[in-house]
Amino acid sequence: MQSSWSPTPSTSRTCASPTCSAGLVLIVAVGSLALGLVEGPSWGWGSGRFVAAAIVATVGVAGFILRSARHDVPVIQLGLFRDRIFSAANLTALLAFASFSILLLSAILWMQGHWHYSAIRTGLGSAPGPVMFAVFAGVAETLQVRFKVPAAVVASVGFVIAAIGGIMMANLLHNSPNYASGLLPTWIVLGLGFGLAVPTTITFATVDLPPEQAATGSAIVSMALQLGAVIGISTLVAILGTASAGAGLDVFRSAWFVAAGLSAVSILTVIGINPKRRPSRARRQVGVGGVERDAPYADAFQRQSRASGRSTPARWPNRPSGRTGHARSDRPRPCPRPAMVRGKWHDTPYDTPKFVPLGAEPGAIAANGMPRRTTRRSLRNLAQKVGAQVERCWLERRSQPAQPAYLLSMSAKKALANQR
Repeated sequence: MQSSWSPTPSTSRTCASPTCSAGLVLIVAVGSLALGLVEGPSWGWGSGRFVAAAIVATVGVAGFILRSARHDVPVIQLGLFRDRIFSAANLTALLAFASFSILLLSAILWMQGHWHYSAIRTGLGSAPGPVMFAVFAGVAETLQVRFKVPAAVVASVGFVIAAIGGIMMANLLHNSPNYASGLLPTWIVLGLGFGLAVPTTITFATVDLPPEQAATGSAIVSMALQLGAVIGISTLVAILGTASAGAGLDVFRSAWFVAAGLSAVSILTVIGINPKRRPSRARRQVGVGGVERDAPYADAFQRQSRASGRSTPARWPNRPSGRTGHARSDRPRPCPRPAMVRGKWHDTPYDTPKFVPLGAEPGAIAANGMPRRTTRRSLRNLAQKVGAQVERCWLERRSQPAQPAYLLSMSAKKALANQR
């Protein structure tokens, strides 16, 4: 009896998906790399087994890249690595977690193998590092959001501190237990450095990716972190050799210097996460009435003002529609509308009320971007100019329907009374 089952399109393509081919190849490649590094001291770095593991890892990575480049639905979209920020963040995350894994595991092995700490005491002794990591991850976010410190600067400073922490671990730890004077300050410095650097790097990895590719980019960053941890632990085991926790102080120091070197290399790679400057975010100038405008349009504004011989042009130069603003109307306004600013009428060339601090004359901006405080005479002159402007507007619009009296200034009321 023949079966009536026939493969559907979804089942027939199951083994053709990248999960069954490229994903399996990547697993074999990473496993071969870790196996060669871990067993290298016992096999011998020139033995046939180590060479075979290295060849399998190399061929596997090359095959994975080739498969991902030709497949319609790859495990990793290689096109994402064309983005400079994404590529730099992944490389930095791999190096950072390799360094952190070496330092964390080596400190645990040192406390148990040389200081003969129990498992509970070792866990408590390792806690300050992760705690400081979590604390300074919040500090890094505050520096970027509140104080506008660039992400590349925050991460670079963090990796510098982490490299210093690795050097401290290599120089302060001794065979005799000296946790308070050796390992504790080292953990604090390491937690501070990695707390500033690693979360910043991970956060900015997908900043320039399209929204539909953000989830895939985040998964790739997580894979880079795990791959860095595998490489770091395998490198530590290869350095310590068969003695493992019983290795001498000089061998552990070699591992700690390698971790510090990885953090130092991360200082160079993390510079790439600094986003490019966009034209829409160019420098801005403060124009008439304290209005903040784009610098190119402010220059055109000033040129039109000088050409017309007036302090305020009849209209603002047209600007393209988009994120930076909208097109202005070509119809010139006969008179600007007064806007209320902290209880005072203030003339502006547009309909939107412009707010300036009390005691700051419009257009009087210092070098640091803050309004300059003016004298009492300047405030009085400003009030007279505002009153005269409102009065002129009322006289030009006297043919229009009457406005409520509470909208008029005292000078406008006097002018209306004189006309009557």
